[in-house]
Amino acid sequence: TYPAVTLNTPGVAETVVGLNWSKTADTTGFQFYKVVVSTTNSTPAYPGDGYVYYTQNPDELSYSYDLGTPATTYYISITAVYCVNDVSHYSAGNVQTVALP
Repeated sequence: TYPAVTLNTPGVAETVVGLNWSKTADTTGFQFYKVVVSTTNSTPAYPGDGYVYYTQNPDELSYSYDLGTPATTYYISITAVYCVNDVSHYSAGNVQTVALP
């Protein structure tokens, strides 16, 4: 009942990655989109892997992030966070892999 969102294929220019994702299918209880980036976990999700950016606006569907370190593989996902009856629900979406040369 708490839908995940789909992270589209990122665009990469040098070390900056352009991210965009689908809008949640249900904004009931929506709290945040959390952008999660990991170099060690191939299935990153919030809260376990932290986040690099968040928005409370369900219509904000993009973010640019400077990965910073060449010759590294990054795993990126979006976790949609919902709160219903004071209970948080986390819906991690798909993972996109970005390998910087």
